[in-house]
Amino acid sequence: MIEKKVFETMAKILNIEPQMINYSSSSDNTDNWDSLKQLEIMTALEEEFNLEFEEEEIMNTTNTKDLVALVKARLA
Repeated sequence: MIEKKVFETMAKILNIEPQMINYSSSSDNTDNWDSLKQLEIMTALEEEFNLEFEEEEIMNTTNTKDLVALVKARLA
């Protein structure tokens, strides 16, 4: 459930289909995922899950696997 919401949120921000997102997706290999989109993704995830990320987390969490892990850790 968390993974699905993260993938859907990312897809919406990146303007791509959710099935285009997987655990290997990163800012290095996903179209439209630049530094501005990174901020938008993190802000959207904060709103979706009612979380607040640290600045370092926002700047350094640039792949889907780590994003999911971060959200899960914050919700635990």
